[in-house]
Amino acid sequence: MWVRVAFADARLWTWEVVTGFDGVLDPVTLRRRYAEDFPPVAQSCSGGECAAHVFREMVSFNCTDGRRHRYLVMRPEADVAEFRRRYDRVLPRMAMLYGCADKMMREGADGGNACCGGGLRECGGNGRFAFLDNGWLYILVFFEGRLCHWSEEPRHDMETAQERIARFDEFLKRDGLFSRAEAWTRQLLCLDESGARERREWGRRAVKDPFWKAVDLDECAGLKPRAKRKIALLALAGMAFAFAGGANFFDNRIAYTRPAPDLSPVPESVFGTPYETEPVEKFYEEKPHERSVRTSERSARQEEAANDAAVQCTALGMKLYGVVEGRLVQASVDGGERVWLRVGDSVGAYVLAAIGKDKISLVCGDTRMEVFNGQ
Repeated sequence: MWVRVAFADARLWTWEVVTGFDGVLDPVTLRRRYAEDFPPVAQSCSGGECAAHVFREMVSFNCTDGRRHRYLVMRPEADVAEFRRRYDRVLPRMAMLYGCADKMMREGADGGNACCGGGLRECGGNGRFAFLDNGWLYILVFFEGRLCHWSEEPRHDMETAQERIARFDEFLKRDGLFSRAEAWTRQLLCLDESGARERREWGRRAVKDPFWKAVDLDECAGLKPRAKRKIALLALAGMAFAFAGGANFFDNRIAYTRPAPDLSPVPESVFGTPYETEPVEKFYEEKPHERSVRTSERSARQEEAANDAAVQCTALGMKLYGVVEGRLVQASVDGGERVWLRVGDSVGAYVLAAIGKDKISLVCGDTRMEVFNGQ
């Protein structure tokens, strides 16, 4: 998603290096060994030019003299930094040949001047693919479905290409890795007449392949400008989501207790002391005779409501503003003034039966209704 890939001209070839049987090449050792194998290239490097070489390991296997590693070496023919602002990665233009070979192996399609040593699917992913394109001969070798060799040679026509391929096929029989294959499919395709649409399709296949996802000709230190812009856009989108709709989005999906709204001051007539000057715990300290009087009044009201069979238990338009320690609530009925209520108090035809953490229960005969805090 959001990944833009540019294709640039580059030269590609296979480089082979041997280490101990347990040898592993880190990036520094890899470039040092490359400079040892190609001294003229190392001597001509100046101003960081050697860093333009990109290495991608294709295969490694044991041989008689140690562990043999084969790398695909890529050297851009142009300044790939010019793609940095608009693209996420830069791949060699001829990576499309990989996509063409991959399509033939997966879909079993024969094309061009084919000289097959067995069907594509019957060869277990072992294929030698040669492509002739504008005088250049490209040879790609897949072993068990994995790219293991790449070579490019200029100044070829169909006749010289066939002669060169015949010699190369003899090499396949002697190679320490390729000689293990029991069957091969061999393809020679002339791409001079292939259309731009086909080349784009092959390029898209290469971009999606895991082999090329690890390749970038533009080895930029740190994040590229386009990557930074994408991160900034994602951050802005996240902030916009949080401010515009994030709260409502999560409110619809996550159950949580809503904070109680601010309560108006408790009237002195309820407890005899102002709300601001007395601790909440002291609001409920009553003298014994006051408690008995209140209990008697409450029982009388409940008995009266229970004995009145003619009472109509209609729904209340009640709104609950807050609950204090499960003992006291502030509410309004049908848009009226806010009042303080306790268990046993009458609300129209209903009696306040219970006070919960964030709700109250009202009873009218056999009818029971609940009102939640904030509703």
